[in-house]
Amino acid sequence: MEGLKLEKSMTSYATNFGDTSVKNGKYARLTFHIDIKREGWRSYFNYFIGFFVAFFLCAMIFFVDPGNINARANLSLGSIFTAVGNKYVLDQKLPFTSLFTLYDAIQAATFCVIVLSILSFILIHDLLKDMGLKKARTINGLLAVIIVTLYLVYVGVWTFAAVVS
Repeated sequence: MEGLKLEKSMTSYATNFGDTSVKNGKYARLTFHIDIKREGWRSYFNYFIGFFVAFFLCAMIFFVDPGNINARANLSLGSIFTAVGNKYVLDQKLPFTSLFTLYDAIQAATFCVIVLSILSFILIHDLLKDMGLKKARTINGLLAVIIVTLYLVYVGVWTFAAVVS
């Protein structure tokens, strides 16, 4: 705990709180401000390791030969099961909130990477037939760099924002 502050104030409410003899008025209010700082790197990795493994499996799709569609499909299927499994585990552990949190950001980014990876290996497989192996490998490498970089930057920015807040 970094700080504790107690603040006394007068607040106007648009109610008489059931007392018909009193018109709407000012009431005393006491507010507690508690500043808490946690070192949560262990929790961070424990919670999100499933999403990071799913991302790693998706990234491995780009290192498999473009002609080997079975291996690419198996990696994408493994990443889907990993991400969905981790989502269900974390849904049980973390409280529901209507805010967009770090958990939501990492989850959304991971599922986007999975979808983009699947679409890219389908695209690369079609390009392999039309343009040849060399061109398909070049496009595959370019897509790998773009997708991996975007994921790492996005997750890094959200993690940094969570740490400094």
